[in-house]
Parts: sequence; C-alpha cells; structure tokens
Amino acid sequence: MQSEEYCSYDALGLSDLVRKGDVKEEEVFKLATDLVKKVNEDLKAVSEFYEYETASSVMSGSGVFKGVPFPIKDITVGIKGFREDNGSRLAEGYIVPETSYFMERILGSGLMPLCRTTCPEFGLTLSTESILTGATRNPWNTNRIAGGSSGGSGALVAAGAVPIAHANDGGGSIRVPAAINGNVGLKHSRGRVSHAPDFSDLTMPLVTQGANARSVRDVAALLDVVSGYAPGEATIPPPDTIRYLDEVKKEPKGLKIALCLAQWSKNPVNDVIQEKTREIGKQCEELGHHVEETAPDIDGESYVETMKGLWSVLAASVIMNSSMIMGRSVSLDYLEPMSLRLCENGLSKSALDYVVLMQQAHNITRVLGRFFESYDLILTPTLAQPTPEIGSRVRLAVDEELDPWFDYLGDIVPYTPLANLTGVPAITLPLCEGQGGLPLGMQFMAAIGREDLLFRISGQLEKALPWKNRKPSIWAAS
Repeated sequence: MQSEEYCSYDALGLSDLVRKGDVKEEEVFKLATDLVKKVNEDLKAVSEFYEYETASSVMSGSGVFKGVPFPIKDITVGIKGFREDNGSRLAEGYIVPETSYFMERILGSGLMPLCRTTCPEFGLTLSTESILTGATRNPWNTNRIAGGSSGGSGALVAAGAVPIAHANDGGGSIRVPAAINGNVGLKHSRGRVSHAPDFSDLTMPLVTQGANARSVRDVAALLDVVSGYAPGEATIPPPDTIRYLDEVKKEPKGLKIALCLAQWSKNPVNDVIQEKTREIGKQCEELGHHVEETAPDIDGESYVETMKGLWSVLAASVIMNSSMIMGRSVSLDYLEPMSLRLCENGLSKSALDYVVLMQQAHNITRVLGRFFESYDLILTPTLAQPTPEIGSRVRLAVDEELDPWFDYLGDIVPYTPLANLTGVPAITLPLCEGQGGLPLGMQFMAAIGREDLLFRISGQLEKALPWKNRKPSIWAAS
C-alpha cells in the first residue's frame, strides 16, 4: 500500500481492506508509523511511539475497526502498563495500573494503539502547548495552534497520517481541535460511555471520551463501539437502542434549528465567523430545515462563573491526585503557572461551594432542556474568534490572574462548555473556511440522548458540503 492510497481511506475503509485480506494489518501499522513520524517533524504531536508487537499484544478483538492504527491521547484513559504523563512534569513517568472500560472497548474493536499524542498539562486549556512536550502546531499553518486539549490527535488526523485518533472533552477538548484542524469531533451525552474503573458521571460530570476523525461515519461507528456501562455505575445511561452508523445514512426532514450567536462572554463573536455561521444556517434551510436566529435564555455571567468554578475543582482534583501518586509537590517546580492558579482556586472551594456550583449547572441544564422542547438542534460556531497563534495567552505557561485569563478563553470558546456543563451531545463539523484559509468548524447541539439527530444532520451536510478532499500544507502523502 502506498501513502496516497492509505490517506484516501477513512478508518472503516482501512479496516475493510484488512478484513478482506487486501492489505496486512502489520503493513498498515508500519506505514502509519512512518507517516506520523514524517508529519511529526513539523507538528510535534507525539510523545511516544509504540511497536507493532506491543500494539498487537494488547488488541483483544477483530471488530469493525480491525487493524486500524489509533493514536491515544496522553490523559485520562489508558492501557495497563502503558505510560501516561498527562502533559505534565508532575505526572511524568506515570504507568497506568489498569486498562479502562473505554480502552477495553477500543481494543476489542480491533483498533491498534499507534502512539501517545500530546496535550496541554492535564488538558486544562484549549492549546496543546506545554513545558513538557513543547508546542503542537497546526498542519494548515504551523504558526497557529492545533487546539486543545486533544491537539496532538487532531493535528495527526488533519495531516492525513491517521484517519481517527483518541480524544476526550471536558469543555470542548474534542470539538476545538476538530474545528481548528478541519476534522469531525463528537462530545456524547453524559452517561453514554462509562468512566470505569476510576470515575463515574458523578465524579467526572464534565468529561466525555471520543475521537477526532475525517468522516462522520467513523465517529458514529466509534460511538457504537464504546457506548455502554460497566458494573456499579452511579447513573443510568441514556437509552441506547439504535446503531449510530445507520443514523448517518438517514436524511433528516424539517428540523427546527436555532442559530445561536448569543454574547455569553465578554466580547461578541467575530464578524467573519458570524457571517459564516449564518451561511451554514442558509444551507440548512436549503436542505429543508427551519432555521431561526435565537438563543436559550442563559445568563452569561452565571454560566461562565459556574464553568470556571467546576473547571477549577476538576483541575485541583486531578493535580492533587497526581501529586499524591507521584510524590511530587504542587508547585511551579512541576506545574505551569495557570495550572497552579486553577488548582489553588479549586482548593479554595468548600463542599458547600461545590454543591452550589452543581445547582447552578442544574439550573442552566433545565433552561436548555426547556429550549430543546421547541428546537431540535442548536447551531453555533465552535470558536467565536480566529484561531490563536502559537505562544498566545491561551497557554498555561503564561502567568496572570485567573479571572482575565479565563475570560480570554471564554471569548474564544463561549459555546462548547455549555454541552459539558449540561451533559447534552454536540458535534463539530469542518464546514467552513475561515480567515487565512484555516478550517472553521461549526457546532450542532441536541437534547440529551439525541446523538441520532446529530449524526443525521452531519451525514446530510457531509454530502452537501464535502470536506474529504481538502488538504493542509502539512500532508502525510505529499
């Protein structure tokens, strides 16, 4: 198999070749390794490569993704005996003690761990720049960020080196890299995929697992693979009685879509991005849907403060846990300045403060739930401002007060955290071209448990506005 042929397939297409015997699993793995190494010289998206023998020894099944190379993000979920640094000097050298439920499903589907991809420290910001691994760069313009926190995975998929790569999402960490790099990325409904064995949807309410991919059908098939719950779950997952891969092929009819450009942050959405979002709204109307520019009645200040509080508590919990396990101090000797500030803010919260934050999140969830009684989908831009440059304020290595830093991030991504705060599913699609020819992703949100609607509209738009043949300047087959 030549690199051009390899790069023309999505994950399901590659797997089909392997299962038919048209290409050998080892050949695909080694070609993918060579291509990832090639683009990684410019992108700096990989922390560690795995040998074929290692990958094949842990793969436990021959399912729908048999023989497909799968980069694994350096955080939150892992394979027993594999290293996981969480993008931080504090956790550097940590060895995963037990394979997660999510990764068991991944390995059972035939996906093969190819490499460990970069992320910002503990996934706490929207750019993959860290003291530990340096800056991961955008394949469309290496002076721009690749997004975060799944920036390494997003950059490799966009560069054609792999068709799909692991990602996870606590405030937009799947969708932001997808939007910036020109990929598809889904944040699933809360409860859809288990956090076992270490966490649950009570202890990790903001976080979901998933991937960046080049095709909608790959994302749907992956959700089919990983959906479900493990023994002892603290919550009942949304009903899962359909096959999401089938939903991609269904033509949605007459959906009611709310086009939302509400100013929930300090600054309004960039003018060009507003224009592009409205263009996608018009495209949806041409496809037979009703589009109305409106927004849920959400108080922006309460929304931002609630997310900041819960994000800080999450930061404190993962940082303190890592400090205890690794026996290292919670200090600038091992942490970047903004990580330390988030941790300190989280540690300042009492149990009562946390309950109040969760109640505020619940109030916002109820508002959004009532809104979805009138609308099927919400359309927003994934980023409200142009893609930042490498070395901008979005890094954790800057040293400033927490409130203005968090407000700055909120100006860039005012919409993605809403799905994490409320638990609803959301998908980002590479539908537009932004300033400087960079990808500009659009986000659709649906009511809890309605991933079917997201896959239907995504499949429809993938046909109407195909992105398969768009290639960045850093391309594996060039």
